[in-house]
Parts: sequence; structure tokens; C-alpha cells
Amino acid sequence: MKKMPSLRMVRLLSILALLAIFVLASGCSCGRSHSIENRATRITDRTSKELDLSESQKAELNQIKDEIIKKFKSKESVERRREIRTALSAMIKEDSLTKEKLMALHQKQEEGQKEMQELLMDKFIQFHKVLTPDQRMKLTTLLEKFAMKIEE
Repeated sequence: MKKMPSLRMVRLLSILALLAIFVLASGCSCGRSHSIENRATRITDRTSKELDLSESQKAELNQIKDEIIKKFKSKESVERRREIRTALSAMIKEDSLTKEKLMALHQKQEEGQKEMQELLMDKFIQFHKVLTPDQRMKLTTLLEKFAMKIEE
């Protein structure tokens, strides 16, 4: 019999998924109005408002946001994404495309994603520590509403 995941694990995975969506969507943005900075600011502003964060909590959230942006825009991250895009473009232009070539490229992409996921988990834990129990409940409710919208 399969063991059902705990509610706490489901919530954590939902939060991590939202953070991953934020990072991935930011990477696909085009133009100044959709920059990672603008998207991150909109998210942190809304989070601050919805959770009624104190000034010190807002400062902590903004520090976290800045660290995530810094990692996303780091030379290493940018070069990895550029290398993957270039390699994929070259593969598409070739006469034949193999699953092995795509898997090797996917492996390189997963390495970068794993680094970012670990950073996001660390930063989420840091943010969680500054929230009150009431704010954690509000956050849970917001995430559940967001998950329901995605599933529709």
C-alpha cells in the first residue's frame, strides 16, 4: 500500500513549486516591464500586503528577493542558460536529433535548477522563520487559492 504524503509535505511542495514558477517565468521574460526585478517586486509587494508584514519582515523579504535575483543574474547562471539555448539551437539545425543528445542537455539544465531550488528552499526557510503563526496560516490560504486557480 502506498503511503500518502503528509499535508505539511504537500504544502511545502506547493510553495516550492510556486517559487520555481517565479524563477522560471522570470527567466522567460522579455522587455523591461517584465524583468525579473519587476516581477520579484510585484510578488514581494503583494506578499507584504496580503500577510500584513511588519517593516522588519518586509526588509527581510526584500533581502531574500535581492539574493535570489543576484543568483539568477549571476554570470554562472546566465552563461549556463545561454550555453543550453545555443546547444539546443545547434541540435535543432542538425539533420538528426537523438534522445541521448537531448538528455545530456537536460542533465546540464537540471544541475542549474538544482542549485536554484536549494537556494529557494534555504530562502523560504529564512522567510518562514520571521512569520507569525497567523501569517503562516494566511500564506497557506493564499497558496491553496493559487493552486486551485492553476488546476482550473
